[in-house]
Amino acid sequence: MEKTPSSPRTCSPLAAQSPSCWGSLQIRLPGSPGSSIDSTGPLTLPPTTRALDTALRTPLEEAKGDGALSGLCLPQVTDSHISESSSIAHQRSLCRHTLTSNSGPIAVYTPTNALELRAPKTPLRIAFITSIRDQGALEFLGQEVSIRGQQNYRMGTIEYALRESLYGDLSEFIDIAAIITDDLDRDVEKSTYGRLPNAGRNWIMPRHLVTKRGESVDEITVNIPSDFRHLPVKCPSRPSAKLAFEMRVAKFLEERKIDVLVSDHVMLRFENLLTPNLGWLGRIVNTHPAITRADHPGKSLGKEPYQAAMERAQTLVVKDQQLWLQRPYLKMGASFHLIDSGIDTGTVLAEAENTFVAPCSTEMEVSYDNHLHSKNPVF
Repeated sequence: MEKTPSSPRTCSPLAAQSPSCWGSLQIRLPGSPGSSIDSTGPLTLPPTTRALDTALRTPLEEAKGDGALSGLCLPQVTDSHISESSSIAHQRSLCRHTLTSNSGPIAVYTPTNALELRAPKTPLRIAFITSIRDQGALEFLGQEVSIRGQQNYRMGTIEYALRESLYGDLSEFIDIAAIITDDLDRDVEKSTYGRLPNAGRNWIMPRHLVTKRGESVDEITVNIPSDFRHLPVKCPSRPSAKLAFEMRVAKFLEERKIDVLVSDHVMLRFENLLTPNLGWLGRIVNTHPAITRADHPGKSLGKEPYQAAMERAQTLVVKDQQLWLQRPYLKMGASFHLIDSGIDTGTVLAEAENTFVAPCSTEMEVSYDNHLHSKNPVF
């Protein structure tokens, strides 16, 4: 149930802000007018695994052949990148670049031999996989909600990415080619949201949106139910049922010629898709609504980052009143990271920590603010 305050409160500095819902990033290509890159070198893309390198190399090689990337050296990715990709040592070996957005700084982590990011000849085909039971029932995406006594539209990362791919800073780089939902009918039977946008119920974004190829949201959305979840954990057939689900996902991705799969609010692990012979190792990334970097004091892994941030803010008041008077708002953020065999433990590609959390914040307010200021911009 939506948590709506009885009256407007003034405990948060964000209450007086009225930022735009999308298009907040002001990132430009290296060397272009108005560049907002703050680093010792150009904005670069980390070739952290062989598969990701292959996915990006083809369009870059084509552009280089056309003379668009003359003089560009495309580095090879070794097995050491793969074996170290989720380690703390590897994360610390990456160079940190800081980008500037309207919401605040965004850190991008790259290896020292990373290739320079230029617009590919053909945009990368991106597929999202998400759970409507969470995006709808818990986040109320695509709907107006009450935030500090005012009605605000809740835009999720998938809608943000779709809009950016059409007319934002990402328009030259990505093409949203598919949206996968993994819900069963029983998951949403009591929800106002359906498994698909044409189910006659609410959806996580406006259905009139189209891709740059002119396909509607209805046309690019497919339901591949993760039916193994309803089997007991110790059921002998559960592993084979999970394997079958992941293979259905892999088959769909191949049919749609997807380059990168983005997990957004999916509470399951892709152990089978990460098998090297399937070719998806390093091509699956996650948008997590908290900092996941291992050496960060406020890191939060797993499925309850908002509750964790609220508890830290409330604990800070109790433990150190003096510190609270000096810094009355706790920060949280979001991470864009590779998926490995752990839970939110993959190499961080980018992170933003621009969301303020007050002790009196509700979970809906924290979620709304974090999408607006950290989670959407970091994508």
